[in-house]
Amino acid sequence: MSKAASHILSIFISIAILAMLTPARTLQAQLAGNDPVIGLMATDHAWPFLVEICQKSGLDYLIVDCEHGNFSDELV
Repeated sequence: MSKAASHILSIFISIAILAMLTPARTLQAQLAGNDPVIGLMATDHAWPFLVEICQKSGLDYLIVDCEHGNFSDELV
């Protein structure tokens, strides 16, 4: 997979993960209303249960940074 394709894939994966935590429209409304949102950006540590832990913790979003982190497609 080319670097550009990998980057695009990581963006789509990040969006998919974001959608699992808080529906996108809810998050957009919070941001538009200047409401505070709390989330996590994983750049160098990720594990299979990270999404579930973030969701149960009440976080609004999770971004898995595949550009700067060294995560396999399977892990993400």
